[in-house]
Amino acid sequence: MGPGSAAAAGTAALTGAQAAGTVHTGGAATGNDVVAVAKKYIGVPYVWGGTNPATGMDCSGFTQRVFKDLGVELPRVVSDQMRQGTPVASLAEAKPGDLLVSFGGNHISVYLGNGKAIDAPVPGKTIQIRDAWEQQSNLTSIRRIVPAGAAS
Repeated sequence: MGPGSAAAAGTAALTGAQAAGTVHTGGAATGNDVVAVAKKYIGVPYVWGGTNPATGMDCSGFTQRVFKDLGVELPRVVSDQMRQGTPVASLAEAKPGDLLVSFGGNHISVYLGNGKAIDAPVPGKTIQIRDAWEQQSNLTSIRRIVPAGAAS
């Protein structure tokens, strides 16, 4: 480290700043772990801007919370979350635990495998497992944040 590196690292740690695309992990979580944690939030209501499972979460608040539970820091909003981890080339190559970003970054869900996804869909609905309605034509990005899980 250079002379100013320690101070810069300390400042980044205090502010929560991180380099774009950098994911800070707290352990050896896998895609299967992501799926298991995501499922515990089934039934939580969609609330725009929400990040608290006790009161409701929106799509990116949900994905942020799932990864936080596993010791993985993700930014708050889809436009930043969609630049984290590593890209996955197509829906055919997506694995359980990958993030599916659709419609230019307006929505994000967790891929479960076997054509299923879990998300916080829209106001009036709850976090739920659904058919992965995203198609290659409306997917903006697929991101792998932790090592892949096996389809269940």
